[in-house]
Amino acid sequence: MLTQPGLTDAERYIGNSHDIIEYFGATRGELTIEFHDPAKMGLDTSRFDRARVHAHACGIINGSAYMLHLVRDTDDGFELRSRYIFDRGTFPVASGEDPREAARSFAYEMLIHDQSEFTHLSTFLADIYHEFGPGSA
Repeated sequence: MLTQPGLTDAERYIGNSHDIIEYFGATRGELTIEFHDPAKMGLDTSRFDRARVHAHACGIINGSAYMLHLVRDTDDGFELRSRYIFDRGTFPVASGEDPREAARSFAYEMLIHDQSEFTHLSTFLADIYHEFGPGSA
């Protein structure tokens, strides 16, 4: 179904879950991201065209944290804006650990993780798009 010709990127990801195991700093994370339509997460998608938002990946992490990735066209190409919101439910913390400090620490590690991951992806994704994307032979 997800490889069906003619589906948009959003139609391929919305409604799916991804189980992820990777490191965020020194912490091994086991996350499940349930991907949702950004409108169902409270974003006013009627404003996306005016704001030049042309792609998104939005989801709920482990049933409580929001993840929002919005891709916006710029005069130089595009920019990716990412936000994580941890106050939508409980945040898992170790016994005796301050929950706010645990959330701050995790948010910082997510920032570093995303910066590293997206910088690495930028070194080869354009080549893959040109080889396999629309208009390729």
